[in-house]
Amino acid sequence: MVPVIKEMIEAKKLDRLVYFATVAVRAANQTMTPEQWQEKKESVTEYLQGVLCKIHLNVNEDDLDRIIEGIVNEVKEEAAKG
Repeated sequence: MVPVIKEMIEAKKLDRLVYFATVAVRAANQTMTPEQWQEKKESVTEYLQGVLCKIHLNVNEDDLDRIIEGIVNEVKEEAAKG
């Protein structure tokens, strides 16, 4: 039973990370120009590293990058749909 509870806690933490990543990506898109893509990514990554520390979740750099890129693609798709 303990492993199941631990998995549930980790899943909730991951959900929180995805939520904060979505907020951070949207904020970066609103406050920076498309030409500032590198600064956007650095800003979002730095913010999310702080979130990871606060929620005590270990995510490696590659996985964090994949999460960010996935959300960036979702936001672009939403914008294209209008």
